[in-house]
Amino acid sequence: MTSLFGLPALTQDDFNRLTQVNPDKTPFTWEIDANGNKLIDPSEIIIRDGYKQKNYVKRNEFTEQFKSAYLTLVELKRREVVEKSLAEANNVRVDVDFSDVRPEEQAMIKHIIKVSKLIDALYLEQTGAAKFLPQMESLKTMHPESYALFERNHGPFCEAPETASDPFCNAHPAFPKNEPAIYPAGLLIDENFCATLEGDAAGPMTVIKDSASSVFEAVPYHVAYQSHIEAIACELEAAAETIKNVEDEQVMYQYLLATAESFRTDEWLPSDRLWVSMNGNNSKYALRVAPDESYWEPCQSKAGYELWFGRINTDALEVAQKFDDIKYDLENQLASLSPYYDARDIELDVPCFVELALVTGDADHSRGGMLGQALPNWTYEETGFRSNVFLGIGRNPEAREMSRKKANLLLDPDTMQYFTTNDLTGDMNVAGHELTHCLGPALACPVMNPETGEPVFNEDGTPKTIKDMIGGRKALALEEFKAEAGNVFLIGYFLERGLITEEEARQRYVNQLMWALKKISGLASSDSTVSIYNNMAATEVNWLIKEGAIWYVDGKFHINFERYHTAITKLLSLILKAKLTGDEEAINQVLPSIEPGSPVFENTQAAEIAERLRGFPGMSYTYDVVGLES
Repeated sequence: MTSLFGLPALTQDDFNRLTQVNPDKTPFTWEIDANGNKLIDPSEIIIRDGYKQKNYVKRNEFTEQFKSAYLTLVELKRREVVEKSLAEANNVRVDVDFSDVRPEEQAMIKHIIKVSKLIDALYLEQTGAAKFLPQMESLKTMHPESYALFERNHGPFCEAPETASDPFCNAHPAFPKNEPAIYPAGLLIDENFCATLEGDAAGPMTVIKDSASSVFEAVPYHVAYQSHIEAIACELEAAAETIKNVEDEQVMYQYLLATAESFRTDEWLPSDRLWVSMNGNNSKYALRVAPDESYWEPCQSKAGYELWFGRINTDALEVAQKFDDIKYDLENQLASLSPYYDARDIELDVPCFVELALVTGDADHSRGGMLGQALPNWTYEETGFRSNVFLGIGRNPEAREMSRKKANLLLDPDTMQYFTTNDLTGDMNVAGHELTHCLGPALACPVMNPETGEPVFNEDGTPKTIKDMIGGRKALALEEFKAEAGNVFLIGYFLERGLITEEEARQRYVNQLMWALKKISGLASSDSTVSIYNNMAATEVNWLIKEGAIWYVDGKFHINFERYHTAITKLLSLILKAKLTGDEEAINQVLPSIEPGSPVFENTQAAEIAERLRGFPGMSYTYDVVGLES
């Protein structure tokens, strides 16, 4: 990135345009870029009549007065881009009314609200954004949009696709670098650095500090964030105290106490065991507060603190029961698709359908939102899993209408007839994805030698996992792809067993294709960062096109429903092979290049999809609890 005075360099067009905003303060123009370096040089500036050259250029160098004027122009440009980034997503407010619950439970919720704010503050410490808060406070009145972007993105850095890679898109006027505070400042955090982390330094709940030796010091979360941790633990205990004598919330009471202790010790097994046991039969609420996902940081190995809270939707129990009836057979089905995996005795409850009321920390996404989650990530071998489907995302009228318009632009009439905004269709797909996370080989599953069928070991004698072989990011991508392909596999599985109708199956296939096409559009955005989900969606659609399950004809996508289940079954089998053996050819097929110009990019029509969807804003969801007595 070119820079001037340590700030992003204005283009010639922007420079000259912005000087007209306050021409008395910026009485100059950039007439020609004589040397073609895309930076204004002292010899290229033209001072308008009536103003003194020496005030801006002296001895062929810019003066402090010019520097001050240039900084003003850069600030104008920064504000323009920040406002553009905010406009890329419409804010949707979701209020959940708790006026009908008992006083003791209202008191508990008030404490949980306090915990949610403390989690936000702790997450900002992790990301490194906390240090910018004092400066950002001054922008509340000077430029509210900058503060709003900071709050939406949990920091000054832009995430909306059209502005994420714009050098002027930063909520902070000093344009700080994005450096997660869990690693020493000034280091290049790339794949090479991530590969050097081992032992405690590679653990999910440690902060990496510089040390006097050549080895990094790994500081446990509960030590590194002690003051934050204690405040959170005390509020959780206070929340528990309010429902101590509420007979039908004793599991929640125990979970709150156990979680407070887990925060203080980083020992999460006791609280995770309780969390997995919670469901609509023993509590009306769903709460998760813990360090969970690791997608947020470059090495994708450190857990980010999150909180989500809401009501369990008991009306969805009939849907959940469909999964309960077949979950053990599904584990056997996955095992049958791979000779390298034996079915496990799984501990797995039916999905919980949750009406979210609070979402903070790493769970609070700047665009869209969490559709579901299967947890815990770090103790599942001892606790088993619990999967959750989150209700509320995409259910507002604006989002439904926008979804239909997008589908009309991308799907042919034969396929479009099965498009629906029915909530159950989307909920079933999310539930299938999260359930499949809990089935089949997990991240810690030993890699097998494909020739002998025996486990492969590390030099220290421990079983080698796919994460050991290909790194955390690719291993997580394979896990997400297993869940995604597994969900699409489930559609055909349900249909074959008469659990859904032919029409319902087709609606779910179309729903999932539209999700994938919207993710594929991100490959052609100006954002240089491609997520695991962009990669996964492009690879899946490319595979289905290759297998004849999807056609692209006359500028629209058409589903050949008769081939869909067979095609996705073959893909799921290949994913399991890559995940269980580390086979290089299988990994390259499952995680191919998706760069612009690559076969996957071209075959999936990524550029065309992005162009058609460019005018649609995203959705940013804000949750709030209402109805509590003051």
